[in-house]
Amino acid sequence: MSWEHDTASGFLDLLKRLNAFLLKGHNIPPVYTGSGDGRIDNIIGTSASVQETITITFTGPTAFNVAGSVTGALAAGTVGTDYTSSVVNFLVSQGSTQWQSGDTISFVMTPPYESQSDVVSYASSSVYSDTARTMFAFDGDANTYWGTDNLTLTGTLEVEFGSAHEIVQYALQMRGDVSAPTTCPAAWTLEYYDENTSAWVVGDTQTGQTAWSQGQRRYFTLAASITAKRFRLNITANNGSTVNTTVAGFGLYETLLGPNVAYAGCIWKAPGNANMDDIYFGVYPYYHVATDYYNWRLGAFVGFTSGLTFANQLGAMTVNHLFLTSGNIPYWFIADGAHVAIVAAVGTVYESGYMGFIDKYMNPGAHPYPLFIGGSARFSTEPATTSTSWRWSYTGNEHSAFWKGLNGSSSPLLVRKMDGTWKTFQGGTAEPDGGLWPFVSGPISFTYTITNMDGTYPLFPIIPNEQTAQYGELTGVAAVPGYLQSAENIILSNRERWLVVPNIYRSDRSDFAAFRLV
Repeated sequence: MSWEHDTASGFLDLLKRLNAFLLKGHNIPPVYTGSGDGRIDNIIGTSASVQETITITFTGPTAFNVAGSVTGALAAGTVGTDYTSSVVNFLVSQGSTQWQSGDTISFVMTPPYESQSDVVSYASSSVYSDTARTMFAFDGDANTYWGTDNLTLTGTLEVEFGSAHEIVQYALQMRGDVSAPTTCPAAWTLEYYDENTSAWVVGDTQTGQTAWSQGQRRYFTLAASITAKRFRLNITANNGSTVNTTVAGFGLYETLLGPNVAYAGCIWKAPGNANMDDIYFGVYPYYHVATDYYNWRLGAFVGFTSGLTFANQLGAMTVNHLFLTSGNIPYWFIADGAHVAIVAAVGTVYESGYMGFIDKYMNPGAHPYPLFIGGSARFSTEPATTSTSWRWSYTGNEHSAFWKGLNGSSSPLLVRKMDGTWKTFQGGTAEPDGGLWPFVSGPISFTYTITNMDGTYPLFPIIPNEQTAQYGELTGVAAVPGYLQSAENIILSNRERWLVVPNIYRSDRSDFAAFRLV
C-alpha cells in the first residue's frame, strides 16, 4: 500500500495534505519472484496513474526495466536510487542476496481518488467567538454564522479548494436566528487568488446592500466567470452595527442557482482495487478555540449528492472523530484503491482512523458494499461544544482507537452490513453488539503473548464478527502483542514493514496495533 509520513502544521493543513495524497494513484502490496531478497518501498502514483500492473524486471544486481500493462515501457531504473515517472514512483533497495537478472517485482496500481467536494480549508481574518466560527458560514445552516471580532466591522472570509473551480455566481445569507439586519455586510469585494502573480484579484464589487430580511440569501452573478482554487469575501462595511459583522452563509456556484460547492467537508470517491467500485467517505473539520480542540469528524456514505451537507449525504455515518490540534502533527497516511488509514500523533497521544472497504470474507453478491469506518472517539450522546471531552487529552473510554473500541455499543468502529444497516464492533471485555477478534471472542491472550522464537512479532488479523457472521478483516491493520512494545516501532515481517501504534495513550499488552507500510 502507498504511504506518506511527514508533519502537518495543524488540523487543516493535515486535511490539505490528505487531499493531495488521495488525489494520486495507490498500490496493492507487491509480489516478488527470483532469488534477490531486497525490497521495494515508497510506492506512490501520480494524478495520471491508471489501473494497471507495474512490472519491474532486473537486468542485473543494480539495474532494472519498468513496464506498465497499460502505459507500456517506462524509463529504466537503478537500485538504491529514487525512481520517478509520469505514473509511478518508488525506491528499490538491495538485500543480503543481490538481485539477479530475471528477478521481478510486480504490483497493481489503482487510479487516484476523485474529489466529490474538495474544500480543504476555510479561513477568516478574525472570529467573534466560539459560537461564531469560520466554518459556520459553510455548513448550510442559517442559524449558525461567522462573525468578526468584537468591535471589528470589516474582515475577510476565505475558502480554499483542492482543485480549481470555475465560479459563475456566489451568494451571501443573513442570520436566521435574529431579525435585525445591522450586522450583515453592506459593501464588499469577491476576490480570487492568482497563483501566477501570488496576489488577490477583485472579481466583483458590491455596495449599498441594505434592508436584509431574516435568513435572506442573495445571489450575485459574475460579469465573467472566475477559475481559481482560493476565493475570499473582503467585507468593507456592514449595515450599521458597531459591534461586529456576521455572515450565516457564503456560497460559490459553478452554475446559476446550482449546488453550493463551498459547503463544509471533504468527500472523496475511491475507485476500489480493481477500479470497479465507487466508495465514498470524507472528513468534516471543526474546532473550538476556547476549549482548545481542533478535530475531524469522519464520514462514510453510499453515494454523493452535490449541494447536500456532509451529514445528509446518502447513507451517512458520521459519528466517529479524530481529536487533533492546531499545532504540529506528525502523521502517516496509508492507502490502496479501496481504503485509507490515518495515524496522527498529538504529542504522546496517537489518533487513528480507517475509511473504506474491508477485506470481506463473503462473495460480492452476498456483501456488495462492505463499507467500514473507524475513528478514535465516539460518544453515545455527544457533549456540549464547550466540553473538554472533545480535546485530545480526554482519557475516557469514549476516546479509544477503532481497532480496540472500549466504549461498548458506542465503539468507534462500524461496518455496513449486507442489509444496509450499520453494526458496531468493539474489543473490550463485553460484546453488546459485536466483537473484534482477537481482542474478544478468541483464544488469544495478549497478557501472555510475546515474540516469536526468532524474535519477530506475530501479527493477528482484526476481524469484526458476531455469532451469525464474520464480515472480513481490516486491510493492512493487525493486532500485535504489547510485549516490550512502544509507539512508532517498526516491525519487519519478511519484506513487509509495519508501524506500531498504541490505543491513544494506553500501553497495556493488548493496546497495540500495527499498520502495514508497503
